[in-house]
Amino acid sequence: MPNTNPQSNFDDAFAAALVLPPSVDESHMQQNDFDMNGITSLGRDDEGSKVEGAYSMEAHRGSNGDVTERDELNEGDYGMESEYEDENENVLEENPLGNIDHCTSPISTGEAATFLARFNIIVDPVYQITICTECAVPVPFAHIHTHQWTKHFVKLSLPLECRLPKKEEILLHLSILGADQPRDIPYERITPIHGVETIQGYKCTVAHCDFIYGSHRSLRRHQEENHFTIKKGLRNSTRVSCQPLSKFRNARRYVEVSLQDLTVSPAMLEIERAAATCKLLEHSDTFTVASNAREKSAVFAQSRWDELLDNVDVAKLSRTISTTESPAYPLFEKLRATGREYYQEASKSIAKLPVLVRRYVASSNSSNLKDRPFRCPQELKTVIKDSDRTSQFIAFLIVNHKTPVDSFPIPLHPYVLAKLADLHSALENESSLKSDLTSSFHQAVWAILSRPSDEYIRNELMCPFTRFLISATLKGSGSTVRAD
Repeated sequence: MPNTNPQSNFDDAFAAALVLPPSVDESHMQQNDFDMNGITSLGRDDEGSKVEGAYSMEAHRGSNGDVTERDELNEGDYGMESEYEDENENVLEENPLGNIDHCTSPISTGEAATFLARFNIIVDPVYQITICTECAVPVPFAHIHTHQWTKHFVKLSLPLECRLPKKEEILLHLSILGADQPRDIPYERITPIHGVETIQGYKCTVAHCDFIYGSHRSLRRHQEENHFTIKKGLRNSTRVSCQPLSKFRNARRYVEVSLQDLTVSPAMLEIERAAATCKLLEHSDTFTVASNAREKSAVFAQSRWDELLDNVDVAKLSRTISTTESPAYPLFEKLRATGREYYQEASKSIAKLPVLVRRYVASSNSSNLKDRPFRCPQELKTVIKDSDRTSQFIAFLIVNHKTPVDSFPIPLHPYVLAKLADLHSALENESSLKSDLTSSFHQAVWAILSRPSDEYIRNELMCPFTRFLISATLKGSGSTVRAD
């Protein structure tokens, strides 16, 4: 029998829905090889056998026989596509040299290098990796012929002596230079590899991570997935000179390279000394509101959040945010574990609530209810992320109540302060049961939602969560981190 008590349903809804909004012989390759039956004749020799590197419609059909398109890269790292971007690196031929008929007369390494250079291929003598000089990227040994054909030779009408040789011949000359046995490239900084493009990449410096990415978007994704417990303002990175080592989507890697130091002119040194003397590049820990709107960041210009930070010690305020690496609240790890336990249990109950109640939960205005009701998060990762943020918010309130930051008040209702004190006591008590902790956690969150302070009612900029967001996204310079 459904529960007819609206207040009980409403209470249950908030208790359950505290998730924050959530080998080719080119002499046989002619342009008339194309037909209208799915390009099936492209890359077949005179005997009708399929040649290496040819486009196969069968290879691009789904399990139901429909032709499917290749996935989009969406990576942003070194944006040029390749014929093996989506291919699993493990499918390389185990013995690509097995069918090569070695020449009776030996080929010297110099002859092999000259032969390959005619087709934009070189082998690095240190690491013995194969490099396409036209693309300026390393290409796996077994893939170099297909790469050259599809990227640089297909559809070209060339004289016989300029056409790309057979795959066996290319691989034979590469093996003479040792490219069939490439050496491991270290993860530390190396001397630049000749023939590979050097770009400015991004190195993650969080907890000596040192992973390097070719785009800022990829770096942000890495930090969001691997360093999500660290405050965004502390997810540091640095620009480095690097070279791409692989174009496989699942094995894309960059290595930092050491470039020769540029000669700095005496005039530049004098400018740097003058800037250091007058502290031109230093900034004060105390935030000051910009006098000109043009000097404000886009966030501050639209939100007026900078007014809340006037005369605030930014460094001290940032230290009130708890992370796993730097917990401002000593019991943060226990609080975070309690939050996850509570959220996972509460999210399971959302689907059991009446649709009308879930419409109320999804609506900010009770007189204009949303047509679609509030739904349970689809992935556990979302629940964990939301619960961690709520735990971080509660820890922030407790820390600021005990040691407030000057010029940055966070007014709370007395009832909220009492529930936060109860939660703190339960966390301190080693004998507290899980049920006691989750109950105290719920009571604290419910109090925050249902008992706003008088200051907040009169001024929306006194919202505790707004002030938490400002503190959690602050950089040392007083600006805010980029939003996801």
